[in-house]
Amino acid sequence: MGLSRLARRGFLGTVNVPTGLSYRAGRVYRGKQGDHNSIRSTGDDVCQSLREAHGTEDTPMAYVHVVANQKGGVGKTTLAVNLAAVTNDVLRGDPDQSPVLVVSTDPQASTVWWADRVDQLPFDFVQAEQSPADLARLKHIPQYRHIFVDTPGSLENGHILQAALESADDVIVPMPPEPLAFDPTARTIEQVLKPRGLTYRVVLNAWEPRDGRADLDQTEKYIDARGWPRTKVVVRRYKLHTRASADGLVVTQYPKNRVAMEAREDFFRLALELGLGGTVSAPAAAGNGAR
Repeated sequence: MGLSRLARRGFLGTVNVPTGLSYRAGRVYRGKQGDHNSIRSTGDDVCQSLREAHGTEDTPMAYVHVVANQKGGVGKTTLAVNLAAVTNDVLRGDPDQSPVLVVSTDPQASTVWWADRVDQLPFDFVQAEQSPADLARLKHIPQYRHIFVDTPGSLENGHILQAALESADDVIVPMPPEPLAFDPTARTIEQVLKPRGLTYRVVLNAWEPRDGRADLDQTEKYIDARGWPRTKVVVRRYKLHTRASADGLVVTQYPKNRVAMEAREDFFRLALELGLGGTVSAPAAAGNGAR
């Protein structure tokens, strides 16, 4: 979004944010591409809070959900964005002061491209791949109750994932029901999450019901044999989900028809199972093998 469009909307003032962070909220937007130190604001203090957040023992902290899998193309961005939208909806968030923040740490910036296309983004958004260490400060901003962190899907950017996990309260591990996802998911869980003792859940994602249950059943057995906690909800594949970023929509903005209702249902049920919008349910800690 260019600065000329911001000016036409009456945005006032300039505030600084940590180097490497580009911020967008209901009333706060990113500046020009590459302009990471300056954004234009209407005068609210969200960005000032972002710059000054240090955190104390008395500061309420947001619950940080890191969406991670070292395999690309498993639906991390789709889960992060749509769970954030659903959580904001359940919490009845004000578009001008959402209790939900999405953080993209992926250098490919897929979430940035998606967020920039949504006219009425229902949650706040920040791009932080150049300064992932600032994630620890974000959770101390009192406005937020839930922060969803979208992470890179490659081994080359492992340092970014490591930084994101330092602030994680739990980890959501999307996994499509296909054999090619087995080894990367196992590497993520066994070599990255378990050694840190992080709480995590595997979410079976992008299942195509028209293909039958064979791949889904095989993947569930693979997960259960390793004792990984997984959600009961399986997110089905819909063209609505794959088209949403290009159409500039999040799941709560889908058209009101039967197919869209079914597509939304998966994310609302998943949010309910994860305890988003209410008390966050606690799965077994990494390595306990309970489900």
